[in-house]
Amino acid sequence: TDLPWINWQDVESVLDIGCGYGRLLDFLTFRKSYKGEYWGIDIMLDFVEKAIRTYASRSPEPKAQFIVGDFLEQTFEKNRFDVVISIGGLGVNCDYPSPFGEKSIEYAQRLISKIVSLSGTAISLYFPNVDNIDVAKRKPRMAYYQTSEIEAMLLDACGKRCKEMTFVSYPDKNNVKTIALVKLSKDNGRSLF
Repeated sequence: TDLPWINWQDVESVLDIGCGYGRLLDFLTFRKSYKGEYWGIDIMLDFVEKAIRTYASRSPEPKAQFIVGDFLEQTFEKNRFDVVISIGGLGVNCDYPSPFGEKSIEYAQRLISKIVSLSGTAISLYFPNVDNIDVAKRKPRMAYYQTSEIEAMLLDACGKRCKEMTFVSYPDKNNVKTIALVKLSKDNGRSLF
């Protein structure tokens, strides 16, 4: 989520997919001095209600909006957000109760394609890494991906806009959570790095 090449004071808008309670907003505000627009979306009503209660009493900077709903069903204009972050979106096994399979891959492709279309300059995308978890420890409701699968989906969606892509497992190289950090060229020429 850090996206170390970005000057957060120049970022005007962030979309947080699977925002939960909106805790990323605190990280951006207090650790990165972010003052732009923040949009959080989550399918869980309880999470969004708590986020709204938590941030309603705060100062207007950054401006925060929370949406309850399925990200794939939302309509935003292309390149609407400088940065798009998805922490939990790719963990869903759409094939459940069957093992992870074709439906999950199709979902991941749609999710990544939409994320890329909405992001102007950068993407931070968490995914459960199949190479970093023992078969016996895998949860049936979770989808697990190889880094090469996510890389191929991102490259397919980004095309020539992809300037740089890095994969980092968190908190260390053996952890199941892996982050894809993607630097994009922006259509309007504005740069945040």
